[in-house]
Amino acid sequence: MREVNRKKIMEVIYAFEIGGSERLAAAIAEKVSQLGENVSVCAINGETGPIREQLEKSNISCYGIGGGKVSALAVRYRLYRLFKQVKPDVLHMHHITQLINCYWPAKLAGVPRLVVTEHANYSLRTVKKLNKRAKSYTKRADALTVVHGGLKEYFAKEMDVPEEMITTITNGVDTEVYTPGIPSDEFKASMGIPGNMTVLACIGRLVEAKDHLNLLNAVKFMVDHGHINFRLLIVGDGLYRQRLEVCVTEQGINDNVLFLGARSDIVDILHNTDICILSSKREGFPMVLLEAMGCGVPCISTQVGGVFQLINESNGRIVPPENSVALAEAMIDLYQDDKAIKELGVAARETILKGYEIEDVLDAYKQILVDK
Repeated sequence: MREVNRKKIMEVIYAFEIGGSERLAAAIAEKVSQLGENVSVCAINGETGPIREQLEKSNISCYGIGGGKVSALAVRYRLYRLFKQVKPDVLHMHHITQLINCYWPAKLAGVPRLVVTEHANYSLRTVKKLNKRAKSYTKRADALTVVHGGLKEYFAKEMDVPEEMITTITNGVDTEVYTPGIPSDEFKASMGIPGNMTVLACIGRLVEAKDHLNLLNAVKFMVDHGHINFRLLIVGDGLYRQRLEVCVTEQGINDNVLFLGARSDIVDILHNTDICILSSKREGFPMVLLEAMGCGVPCISTQVGGVFQLINESNGRIVPPENSVALAEAMIDLYQDDKAIKELGVAARETILKGYEIEDVLDAYKQILVDK
């Protein structure tokens, strides 16, 4: 009888590349699949990537629409054919842009329930055409979830979405995976880092929004003021890598900055990191901060998105965005203070344990996607 009543749920994401919303969608898909439901994942742009590889190892069906290569009309037609083929009971779309892409194909294909999760509102606030369309489409969904309280307020007040339609579900991490570990001299030696060096890490895609140039300017400030006993690991890849590498050379900070590229050993990196840095201009509710804090690594972050709900003076530091001097001063304040790093790290881990366990997050999504 259970097999007959299995609910078909499809997660819709931008691409199968690594990103905060994509990783959350993958976690939801795996959870729902473990519960015995029939789950699949569709990426609007592109057909391959590490997220797809991860999901297919769990026998989760994946579909790529290849949006960047075809017209908007062709994308919608492909979505319509896919929805007719799969016949999902629930379509869970990450970001309003995916709702706009999927709404009419889903309606024409007879999909009964549409749920959208928004992770950030920068584009909604700054792109007038998107803002206008989002106001129209968001209210047509059956449910809207957001990753922090500021987004709920935005949709209720600025987008006229009824409050009863909006649920706040913050991001979370698996605290049994992202847990404190023992630093490895061998790991550091493999990157040429002496054991007495403080290790800073910035983990994320090398894109404009992450504002790595702000961070490199902060590093330059530190070096110019005689603070050189550290290494900054820039972990990730993206269109800005070459530009950032040129900047490091021009600033004369090659001895202090290491580019590691895209890595799959993030936990190992965090176990060998003293302080995690987020220098972004804009964010939603950054997964990397949750992961670092889960590992007992204190974070210095710009005040963007929902960061204010996560970090305070007792477990880390918050600085204004696009202010390299403020960022540098926060880094200088902590980077050689072993006692402060340890105390903040313990408090950071406690913050995650008390409010950001992935199981609680996934249970909340289950209530919206499976139980209703």
